[in-house]
Amino acid sequence: MFPRLKTINSGGKTYRYLQIVESRKINGKVRQKVLHNVGRIDNLSEEHINGMIESLARFTDTLIVLRKNGDDIKKHWDREWAPVLVFRRLWEEAGLDDIIARRLKGRNYQFDMEAAVFLLAYQRLMNPGSDLRGSKWLHDVYYERFQSLQLQHLYRAAEFLSREKEEIETRLFGVGRDLFSYELSLVFFDTTNLYFEGEGPLAAYGKSKDHRSDRTQVVVAVVIDKEGNPLFCETWPGNTTDATTVEQMARRMRTQFGITDVVLVCDRGMMSNDNAAELESNRMRYIIGERLRRRKEVRLRVLADTGEYAKVADNLEVKEVIVEGRRYVACHNPEQAERDRLTRAAILESLEEKLRGGQAKSLIANRGYRKYLKMDRGAVRVAPEKVEEDALYDGKFVLRTNTDLPADEVARQYKRLWQIERHFRSLKDIIEARPIYHRKAANVKGHIFGGFLSLFLKVRLQKKLDARGDKFPWDDMMADLRRVKATKIELKGRQFIVRDEFTGSAGVVFRAAGLQPPPLMQEI
Repeated sequence: MFPRLKTINSGGKTYRYLQIVESRKINGKVRQKVLHNVGRIDNLSEEHINGMIESLARFTDTLIVLRKNGDDIKKHWDREWAPVLVFRRLWEEAGLDDIIARRLKGRNYQFDMEAAVFLLAYQRLMNPGSDLRGSKWLHDVYYERFQSLQLQHLYRAAEFLSREKEEIETRLFGVGRDLFSYELSLVFFDTTNLYFEGEGPLAAYGKSKDHRSDRTQVVVAVVIDKEGNPLFCETWPGNTTDATTVEQMARRMRTQFGITDVVLVCDRGMMSNDNAAELESNRMRYIIGERLRRRKEVRLRVLADTGEYAKVADNLEVKEVIVEGRRYVACHNPEQAERDRLTRAAILESLEEKLRGGQAKSLIANRGYRKYLKMDRGAVRVAPEKVEEDALYDGKFVLRTNTDLPADEVARQYKRLWQIERHFRSLKDIIEARPIYHRKAANVKGHIFGGFLSLFLKVRLQKKLDARGDKFPWDDMMADLRRVKATKIELKGRQFIVRDEFTGSAGVVFRAAGLQPPPLMQEI
């Protein structure tokens, strides 16, 4: 039964009538029967229609429940609902529930370990922080299997993840190859630091990428394929060198995953002669970004090479430079060079103005200004030779490689994998765990691996959206999902779960994940 507007033309005029009709199948055909003629729509006021609806509502509890009002309604709670449905679907689709269930066979945990592991990953996506924080937040989520979990269960889940990490990664690697059918011709590798506020397992002083040398830290590395799919991660003490991380990562790729014919792509800062030698000793090919200003060989020999650049695209020119058997590809982006030039011109204009205003001392302390300045007989002035030297780097980057790929292909692949960095930056955000409270090294590693599993889920959802051509900022999508809450209501001794309406991108995300929205109301 449903309302219908019936249009009738009479005497050169058009009239529209509101009717209540129902569909019936007669002789195999669907026919509509008018149950009631309400009247001409232009003669019906909004108050008249509302009054009729209110009168009919007396004969059903459903409308009252959906509106969540009325004297007879008792509200118990409302909790976040939509995000956990989406990520649980992705978790199960990737087979993570089955992978973990297999690793739990024969173990007699007295709580729902698989749900606890999922919670570790889910929390890193929606409410990153410590396990203590997660143990409180889980009660704000409508997922029945979370409700019996306690803080001690999350600690044990982190310990379980640490023990089973390599097995889970290996199985996910196989699942990923089936699901994504991706090639492993190139992989992206980078490291970051997580520092401790106090003492902790694996904590050590080391070179900090967060510029917090006053804090102990751990080193976290991740390997991502050229499609952005995370392959595996590793955690080391904070004083672990890049050369060691490269060595161990290369060994794991070869022994655990059987990856031998691959090109490793690393960003600037990972390159050193020791790192290159380690990769070559493991028979691994690489494309690694160089630091232009810090590497003397790059600065004085590669960039100084007088060979001509060959145009690859409007925004890319390349040339190959060999230095004592080491192969470099120098790259130039004319568009970026012009942006660099304009940026420097604006800085110099501001600099000259500040110098005229007598702010020399404060300028020397500013890194952005200092590289253009020189002390001359106690006075500070702009040094033309420093400005000229800075201009040599405009729009340029240099790659080192031991592959036999053409120079233009080396540059293309490196630029392509710049896009992959957004996933690694996501991992840095997801595994943000300061301060780290764990007192066992296994728990620290499991806590971080939970963040890696979060990244896996995030990438899967993003790929599904990309495949549909749907583009939404991640934070906006999550905000839209979080607005869809479940509310538990009691009416006349009956209990219901009522869902909020979908708004914004929430419906699109559900469809991308292959989900149907839950009913607006269901009795429990």
